[in-house]
Amino acid sequence: MNYLLNTKNLKKYFPVNKNLFNKASKYVHAVDDVSFSVESKDIIGIVGESGCGKSTLAQLIMGIYTPTSGTIEFEGKSINLQNKRNMLAYKRNIQMVFQDPYWSLNPRKMAKDIIAEPMRVHKTVNEYDMDSEIQRLLNMVGISGDRMYEFPHEFSGGERQRIAIARSLSLSPKLLILDEPTSSIDTLSQAGILNLLIRIRDELNLSYLLISHDLSVIHFMSNKIIVMYLGKIVEMGDVNEIFNNMLHPYTKALMLAIPSIDSSGNIKKIEALEGNVPSAINIPKGCRFNARCKDCMDICVTEEPTLKKIDKNHSVACHLY
Repeated sequence: MNYLLNTKNLKKYFPVNKNLFNKASKYVHAVDDVSFSVESKDIIGIVGESGCGKSTLAQLIMGIYTPTSGTIEFEGKSINLQNKRNMLAYKRNIQMVFQDPYWSLNPRKMAKDIIAEPMRVHKTVNEYDMDSEIQRLLNMVGISGDRMYEFPHEFSGGERQRIAIARSLSLSPKLLILDEPTSSIDTLSQAGILNLLIRIRDELNLSYLLISHDLSVIHFMSNKIIVMYLGKIVEMGDVNEIFNNMLHPYTKALMLAIPSIDSSGNIKKIEALEGNVPSAINIPKGCRFNARCKDCMDICVTEEPTLKKIDKNHSVACHLY
């Protein structure tokens, strides 16, 4: 099968406690042996608590960090993150929409200059056609092209996020990485942004990696889901299969922590996930979730489980299966 993106055994370790000879005695295991694939028009949701490795994984795929080991393939070709010419072409095809549109947009620049910047850097549009292209992109995300001369503070939070999306589309990418794209805007704007992203995906045949800690957003948007814990994938597969048949105790705990309303209109009891994510420097032996798991067995504290297929569309790393 021809995948758009394929990561194999991807690792990113950050050195800490360097000695006089600049050698590290310990490492932060931010991403640890992660493998997954993205097909055309996929929306893959990546979920987990803060510190699980979601954002570091995104930054590895973006080329912001160089992997400690492992490979990234795009359209069947291995990406050499040290080759500048290779990376320039790669980055045109992969763009990111950040969490907070207020801080990701330069407040001193007009919308037209914010959107034009990637096109000028990559020289994909000449200056004669630039304004009409900016107006087209603004119209695509639901903002009048006439507002291209306004500054970020003149737009609402939802509109600023639409400008960020327009900028990410300016290079005609094939994959968008959406890092908590609705977490810093109001609820009404959130729904509009999610519907906009689905429409654009269908119109432009895009694929998305959607990073979120909000499982309701993941369920609404995604066709596949990856659950991460302490740098590892603990469960992944078809989103409906996982939501209807959660296997890993961590995935179940995440679901129980989401508020929901029962048939009588009352909010169901929320079960908070007990304990904290262990240190990514001193990784626990065995299963990384064992200290917080209600189903922990003897093998869980001595042997790390491997990710194994339960069926065609569902994999889990847990000794229970």
